[in-house]
Amino acid sequence: MRYLVLSEMDPSLSPKNPEEEMKVFASTMEMVKKDLESGFLRMVCMSPDGHNGFLLTSQNVELKTMYSRAQMTAPYVKIKVEPILSLDEVMDTMKEM
Repeated sequence: MRYLVLSEMDPSLSPKNPEEEMKVFASTMEMVKKDLESGFLRMVCMSPDGHNGFLLTSQNVELKTMYSRAQMTAPYVKIKVEPILSLDEVMDTMKEM
């Protein structure tokens, strides 16, 4: 399955020290960068301030794996994981109905 992951930083839970906040942000971005390089993620987009964004996983990602990865950003980032289908998959599903 492929997933759309919507993310939103929770400023109330971010470290109050700007230096510590940058460490958390940098470590999260390194994790995302590695997931892009490995092919686990196909696309990552963020707002210019880095507080909101979305991720698109590659195909064939297990739900259990997706949720364990999403929990790695807790409590700083709120995550919503939505399974998605390609246009062809949607059309095939509609034909079967």
